[in-house]
Amino acid sequence: MQEVRIRLWRAQRTSEQISEVNTSYIYRTASSAALDVIRRRRSRRAEHHQSLDDERSAVALARLMGWTEGKTRNLLYRGLADLRERLTEMGVGWERAEEAS
Repeated sequence: MQEVRIRLWRAQRTSEQISEVNTSYIYRTASSAALDVIRRRRSRRAEHHQSLDDERSAVALARLMGWTEGKTRNLLYRGLADLRERLTEMGVGWERAEEAS
């Protein structure tokens, strides 16, 4: 409901204009908003499943290499620190995201 109202306000700008909108336009707006919500939920689920697959792959690789949990964790954190440093050099990072908001 909120998404539909926001879309109508963005398109029509005033309450008077919204009250004059024909019902088929509101129906199409509601249908479009509902489809967008469904697509976003599916996308989030797919991302979550991909993340789980990555974790399984990392665990399988660590086992294959015969690494201990401590060594695996250490290498993971070092890799994340390197990635964070490279992203910061490129101007991408948490600090930039906080400044933008």
